[in-house]
Amino acid sequence: RPAARAMSKMLTIYEEDGVREWKIAEYDCEPLYSHVVEIAKSGRARCRKCSELIAKDTVRVGVPIKWRGGMFGWISSWQHPACLRVPGYTRDELSESIHGAKTLLTEAQLESLLDELTNPEAAELDEIDPNASDFLVRADAPSLDAPTTLTRELLSFQREGLGWMVANEASDVRGGILADEMGMGKTIQCISLLLHQKAKRAAERVKKAKDGVAASVADLAPRPTLVVVPTSALAQWEEEIRACTSPNALSVLVYYADRKSLTPEVVARHDVVLTTYPVVEGEWRKVVNRDLVRCEYCGKKLLPRSMISHKKYFCGPEAVRTAKLAKREVKRDVANEKAMRTLKIKSGKASDVVDANADVVDAKKKKKKKPKRLDADANIAREVADAMPTISNVYKELMAKAGRPARSMYEAAHDARANPFGGGGDDDDGSDSYDGSDSGSDSGSDSGSDS
Repeated sequence: RPAARAMSKMLTIYEEDGVREWKIAEYDCEPLYSHVVEIAKSGRARCRKCSELIAKDTVRVGVPIKWRGGMFGWISSWQHPACLRVPGYTRDELSESIHGAKTLLTEAQLESLLDELTNPEAAELDEIDPNASDFLVRADAPSLDAPTTLTRELLSFQREGLGWMVANEASDVRGGILADEMGMGKTIQCISLLLHQKAKRAAERVKKAKDGVAASVADLAPRPTLVVVPTSALAQWEEEIRACTSPNALSVLVYYADRKSLTPEVVARHDVVLTTYPVVEGEWRKVVNRDLVRCEYCGKKLLPRSMISHKKYFCGPEAVRTAKLAKREVKRDVANEKAMRTLKIKSGKASDVVDANADVVDAKKKKKKKPKRLDADANIAREVADAMPTISNVYKELMAKAGRPARSMYEAAHDARANPFGGGGDDDDGSDSYDGSDSGSDSGSDSGSDS
């Protein structure tokens, strides 16, 4: 990414309400920065180099990388100071090019940071030997017994899965992905987790009451768990919860049919809320649609972030198409025009419609000449096709023997549409014309004899 690396040397920091964002410098008076430094506010960020967590309240260094999720298209890639080297800078130059180095760090922290970044020795990571006997050995995960309100026994690996999920819930991650095979009991493990967490909260409230500590609003607030499943599994989940738990152990609400009358207070009174993906999508669209903005030029409703590109490229007096969009619109207009002429919506031949690249295409066609062998092969193929005993070829052969031209069903329909009262059709050969008086006498005699 040479272009991104070159642009990263022209970046500055935009700071507002304590939030710092990378942006391209627009004025000569703006200071340029190569890195940003801060004290880690949490321990959830991972180092881009070693993938280890960056501990809370420790120094971390941010390197600008291009990403569209940033406010100005750039974000910070955080690393440990020990994992980063910045060659080509002196200590004084580096301290000036790191945003926050002199304002957020103590003198000791700054000296330690500069020592690491200017260290001539490359940062080293722990060596991993994939052939080692202990490389693929997984550490034993803590197992937990099934909650007392669970009516079914858990297998050993299910107890291990329950312990892993409980540990994840207590960590900074607050979750995870249980990716067991189908039929291994993922549902009952999740139900066990719900029962365990509910019993844990109840035990904490009892302990606080015994210690004389007043319960906070957060302790007493309901904590329903939202379970989103495919529509086909909705009834199965409800039945599994009722079959695997003691009576009244978990209150279940199915948020699917007749949900318009449900209020947030009713939903919050339940331990588990079951719903489906389409329902969640529909509810989310209702929320998003409230923020839609109507375009004053075309009347379309779009999100504010989509309205920016809409007015910039597609709609309004100041909209300017990119070269790619303009070419795409020309192709679309040409295709629409050809389609309307083919369907007789507009007059004219579809072959008369040309696009902007027609001259180039015609020039390429002129350069390519068909070999004579191809023309001969085409004639042979045409003769073979005419000799095949298809229905149309049999019809042509019979009409040729009768001395009459073969006509398609569409030609007769066109003649009837042009002359709905009969007569005058194909007067050239007289084969299809008839006299109305003869027709009348024939029909009368026939009907009389039949009756």
